[in-house]
Amino acid sequence: MNVSSTSVARHPDAPQRAGISWLRLLAAFGIVTFHLHLPGEHIGYAGLPVFTMLMAAMAVRSARGRSWQEYCRGRWRRLLLPWLVWSAFYVAPQCYMAQLVGAPMWSWWQWNMLLIGTYAHLWFLPFAAIASMAIGRALAGRGAHAAQGSLRMWGAVGCASLVGAEWLLQWEWPMPLAQWLVVLPGVFFGMAVATVPLGARDGVRPLACLALTIALFCAVLAVAGLQATVVQYVIAAPLVAVAWTLPWFAGRWATAVTATAFGVYLFHPFVHMGIAWLVMTTGWQVSTPVGFAGVIGGSMAMAAALRCTRLRAFL
Repeated sequence: MNVSSTSVARHPDAPQRAGISWLRLLAAFGIVTFHLHLPGEHIGYAGLPVFTMLMAAMAVRSARGRSWQEYCRGRWRRLLLPWLVWSAFYVAPQCYMAQLVGAPMWSWWQWNMLLIGTYAHLWFLPFAAIASMAIGRALAGRGAHAAQGSLRMWGAVGCASLVGAEWLLQWEWPMPLAQWLVVLPGVFFGMAVATVPLGARDGVRPLACLALTIALFCAVLAVAGLQATVVQYVIAAPLVAVAWTLPWFAGRWATAVTATAFGVYLFHPFVHMGIAWLVMTTGWQVSTPVGFAGVIGGSMAMAAALRCTRLRAFL
């Protein structure tokens, strides 16, 4: 299970890997399902460790061969600056919705939003920035072809952190600490995935072993009564393993569709608020399937439209 990666960071204009692109979009759909409290939400929540594992694995590839300062500047542009922009964006709809229900305009504000952002789902951006910068620091000064540890080592660290997270999640934690505990093991599992070259056929076996190990470990935790996130990691690990090893590249149409994944994640609360506003002001009845389709379709359309402007840098 010790497979060293010899792949270098992908050029921004290189073709997208089809498996990773479609899995990101599927993960975004899953997170929307969870946030809307739809049937199967606990399965949809697996989108969160999927995002985390892919984020960490791609961070390893991106950080190799670059200085830490250069890498941190990239994380600022890719994650922290969008976090600030989207936090500013959600101020107006939050204030409007508060007034619409007769609450004080700033009643939604909480001090932990200094770590989260002005809407709950934005917490992932600063976490991803911190985690990826830590990965960049660990790899600072190493060559583009440098190995970054073994799959077995990072898999073991991930399993150990999963035990710690499950134990700590027995108690109530304020946002975003509870969310950080949920996704922290995914960072280490993602680093384990990154030890396998992207799209390499000989990576199927070690990643299959990793996914099986995670599943068995989660089964033990479930028997022990620690099962806050085990279902999600059992689902996420094999999906990421398959997506990582698929050699296919996405075509132009698939790239355009799947490129909206991050936009779906960012836009879906805004679209949901818009649908809620229509229901409140018009008295329309919106069924669950129609509401879900509206949130997904509206989020994808808004993300696609924004990607045609200079504001695409914030998606």
